[in-house]
Amino acid sequence: MEKHRKSLEDIAWEEVEEAFSDKEGTIKMAAYKSWNNVIEKGKKNGFSNAQASVLAPTGTLMFHVAGSTGSCEPVIALRITKNLAGGGNIVLANEDVEIGLRSLGYNAEQVNDISKFIGKTGTVRNAPNIKPEHYSVFDSSFGNEKGEGSISFEGHLRMVGAIQPFISGAISKTNNLPESATVKEHYDGFLLGKELGLKAISTFRSNSKPSSALSFGNKEIKKLRRGEKEDMPSNRPAHEWEVKINGTPFHILTSEYEDGRPGQITFLSYKSGSTLGATLSTAGISASKALKRGVTLEDVVEGWIGQQFDPHGLVAGHEYIKIASSPLDFAAKLLRLEYLKDKEMANEPEKVNMSKLRGANNGAFRTYERINFDDWDVEQVLNDPETGGFVESHKQSYENNGKSKNNGKGKTNSSGKTCWGCGRIMIQTAPNCFECRDCGDKVGGCGG
Repeated sequence: MEKHRKSLEDIAWEEVEEAFSDKEGTIKMAAYKSWNNVIEKGKKNGFSNAQASVLAPTGTLMFHVAGSTGSCEPVIALRITKNLAGGGNIVLANEDVEIGLRSLGYNAEQVNDISKFIGKTGTVRNAPNIKPEHYSVFDSSFGNEKGEGSISFEGHLRMVGAIQPFISGAISKTNNLPESATVKEHYDGFLLGKELGLKAISTFRSNSKPSSALSFGNKEIKKLRRGEKEDMPSNRPAHEWEVKINGTPFHILTSEYEDGRPGQITFLSYKSGSTLGATLSTAGISASKALKRGVTLEDVVEGWIGQQFDPHGLVAGHEYIKIASSPLDFAAKLLRLEYLKDKEMANEPEKVNMSKLRGANNGAFRTYERINFDDWDVEQVLNDPETGGFVESHKQSYENNGKSKNNGKGKTNSSGKTCWGCGRIMIQTAPNCFECRDCGDKVGGCGG
């Protein structure tokens, strides 16, 4: 108990007095009076073998008292969804944000604009009117859905460390961390907790289990069964390419999931009722159904490459694909290049700027790179820079990074030549010799 009272000397009272002084005296006086009383009564009556002071969990109670935070826990997020025990959920907005904005000098119109922005994004970062130096004032445990504006694990621990000297038992506080928190962050945090003299540490990483009391309301953990459909968002991003194949206008439109994967392919060009229009429409529908049921993009378009029918020939309108044996052949090359970064689909692979492709800008490249990553495999997690954090992360450069197929002789197709017979990419088998592995055609100085 003497140690608890002595800890009062470590408080920066000059920071506290101005805000909390009242007619009855200062908070410093009240604190010393309280602990003096503890020591006095303890000497007279003794102490039982129990905790003399404790900070109880108040996570549920805070909703009953209309509080914004629980225990010594900072606010979870500026906008959060609470799942109710009896079913359903409610969206909770931190009402203290508007109070804080007004205290910082923002007028009613500015407060209203910032609040609307928070309602859409869950963060004050890049909100209209707000000053960047005020961003950290509104940081929270989880930040927004992307983890932006989240308090570091160290910040949580040092908060508990400031309180621990006055609590004889462990402090009931969950250190809520964003989904992006790594194993190393947890590891370093526990070491820091030991240095700070904490008696217990508990952590929770957002979305680390299928269900939780608080969430952002937009996360569903679902594993598709065989043939089960993965529905696309009602409001989803899409991208359209327009080219001419041998002078004939041709459009391909892809609708995408939030992680950048194409989930729907639509062909636009021909009048309804035409045979070719029906062929392309049917191909797009079949491909879309397959993609939504878990078939890989590579498998979906594999059968399109090399198909030959009109229009075919030179392609105008795409920077890297210059020849196609049919609209489906072009579509397959386009999708493999733009989403799977397969430079072999380009006529001149060495000239492809990967950073300009669709997958580099919508996240598809990263999604396909990590699609087989198993976050339940301890070895994979610990050796992954994004989840483990123990291995240095090398930021992906897409300038010269793309698939390259080896022909088994140590040489690859460096020119992207397309077979005139079937439309497939030819393999370089000699310095000036290119061979089609499908129909056997050869181009260049291949000899007999």
